[in-house]
Amino acid sequence: MSNSSKTIFLKANEVLFRENEIAENLYIIKSGMIRIFRPKDKGYIELAVLHQGELVGEMALFEEQKHKRSASAEAIVSTELHEVSFNAFTTAYDKLNPWFQTILNTLTTRINLQNSKLKSFESNSVTLDYGKLRTGGTYNFFKDIEIIRLFSVFYMAFKCQIGQTGNDATIHESTLDLFSQDIFSFSEVKIKEFSKLLETLNLIERKPDKEGNMKLIFTNDVELFKKSIIFLNKERHLQEEKKIHVTDNCVHLLDGIKKKHESVPYPTQHPTVNIQAIIEELREHKVNISPADYAGAIKGHLIDEPYFDRENKAVCGVDIDRLVALLPMIKILNAFEHFNQDKRLK
Repeated sequence: MSNSSKTIFLKANEVLFRENEIAENLYIIKSGMIRIFRPKDKGYIELAVLHQGELVGEMALFEEQKHKRSASAEAIVSTELHEVSFNAFTTAYDKLNPWFQTILNTLTTRINLQNSKLKSFESNSVTLDYGKLRTGGTYNFFKDIEIIRLFSVFYMAFKCQIGQTGNDATIHESTLDLFSQDIFSFSEVKIKEFSKLLETLNLIERKPDKEGNMKLIFTNDVELFKKSIIFLNKERHLQEEKKIHVTDNCVHLLDGIKKKHESVPYPTQHPTVNIQAIIEELREHKVNISPADYAGAIKGHLIDEPYFDRENKAVCGVDIDRLVALLPMIKILNAFEHFNQDKRLK
């Protein structure tokens, strides 16, 4: 076992350690955030979010049998940690005064006892959601209603800003925390992951505040949050076969149609669009459109069945207004579905 310490770096969503692994180190967070969680059935139980200056992995020191991890840890954002080996910690401990060692030993015993009790309570507690999982349900980190509520949190936070006019708004992270955690009691890890997804979707942008910290949250489309709430709530109440399902490949195609319309507006509301050039451009980027990719967009009345014209070019009818209105919503649906899939136990 090493008797040393070093600095390590984790990318967002990179695992630091997993439950039941043999532990040899503890960590001090120098920057970033770490989520602590435990697998349960097909999903996870969120335990904590740790920040700069806090310890990670120290609980393994309190395990009576070997140094096993009692939970898993994963970076929420890019994170820098100072790694300290248990051997180095023990060496420092052995140099302490005996009376200080007694205090630490007493605290260790009490923490170990409380940790055992928490595990027992957790094993005996089964929520409705986990009960559904046992009967064949699917674990979702973000449930449908949570996504709607979180969009509502952002919308209210943006709209409640003094002097908010037009369709853009800026709030400070502290305002978001007030609405999301203090009022609606969302866990911090839910807010952080949701915010990251919104950034990926280009629905929000981080900007520096007066202190230079990236804690200002800007959007140039407040009303899109309201539209998302309405759309997602409507989708939630539809039967599965009536919901919109569009593949990622088809989303790229629809995006290409939308960009053509933004460049040179189509003359009618339901034009026949030459999609051949879009398909060929996507192919150059390793995105291959197959006939199966059209099905969801056709069923959702975004496009008609594609066909080849007299010049042997692929064309299709497009409901351009419906496409422009629903494409952002489809991207949101797909982003959260992919996120939930990634969070499920493999």
